[in-house]
Amino acid sequence: QLIVLIEGRCERKGAAMAEASGDEDSWMMDAVRQFLKSPQYTVPVLSFIDENCVVFDDADENQLSHSELHSQYTALVFGLLEQCLKEIGVELEHFSGVCQAAVAHGGEGGHVFNQIMTVDDFVAFKRMMANQNRVIQVETLRAMQRQQQRQHAQASGEGEEGDEGES
Repeated sequence: QLIVLIEGRCERKGAAMAEASGDEDSWMMDAVRQFLKSPQYTVPVLSFIDENCVVFDDADENQLSHSELHSQYTALVFGLLEQCLKEIGVELEHFSGVCQAAVAHGGEGGHVFNQIMTVDDFVAFKRMMANQNRVIQVETLRAMQRQQQRQHAQASGEGEEGDEGES
């Protein structure tokens, strides 16, 4: 069976199409790979990161809130993945077995499995959240600077017009 992403949902297509793809489980890995790039996955994940990165900085100290957020993040990602697998009719255990076999044999699915499993890495999660916090801080500072420049330009323009009107 071949899985395609239609309007953010994983859907099954006919077996004849799957035969054209070659490997019996390659359709599943293709579906998951597409899902990981889709808005159905990226929007909630990126929203979570943006909404929660503010509590992370470059300090080495691990706070309880960091662990709690990592647990929530892991649950979100694996919940989304399980939902996709359910929609395409694949058991989590089967998917996991296919991924592990791909890793062991250097298959293409190994990359998908590694991408998913890095979610469980707390150190990588903390680094990602701290990086996003820095990005948002820089964007905020730049927006504030642009706003100040616009206000200064407007005030300067108004001041010049007021000076000319008094002459």
